[in-house]
Amino acid sequence: MARIKAVLLDTHALLWYDAAPQLLSPEATRLLRDRGVTVYVSAVSAWEIATLVRAGKLPEAQPLLADYAGTLSRLGFTELPFAARHALAAGLLDHPHRDPFDRALVAQALLEPLPLVSRDEVMQTFEGLRVIW
Repeated sequence: MARIKAVLLDTHALLWYDAAPQLLSPEATRLLRDRGVTVYVSAVSAWEIATLVRAGKLPEAQPLLADYAGTLSRLGFTELPFAARHALAAGLLDHPHRDPFDRALVAQALLEPLPLVSRDEVMQTFEGLRVIW
């Protein structure tokens, strides 16, 4: 198999790597620590985290939000902007899963193309998406 050069993180993988790395799988940990792998974090993850913090469902992520760009830099991760082409693809995905954040991440992973680092089993059900965990 070809060496993985870049990946896209699901939101929970970002949160866990930053605050609870023991929750990551050995493969995810290896990839995220490998400086030869470009780790992308979608702007969608910032939106999802901010939404959850505002709703009181993720108060422990407040420190990450306080210095989001600094956290990504400290972790050695690269922000992936969310563009209209990603939004269109997310909206047009022929899949019953309705979570807009997940659909946006899947669309980005498919279009870029990047494997998605995710523990979420629903991600395995999107046709053509490579999921690593």
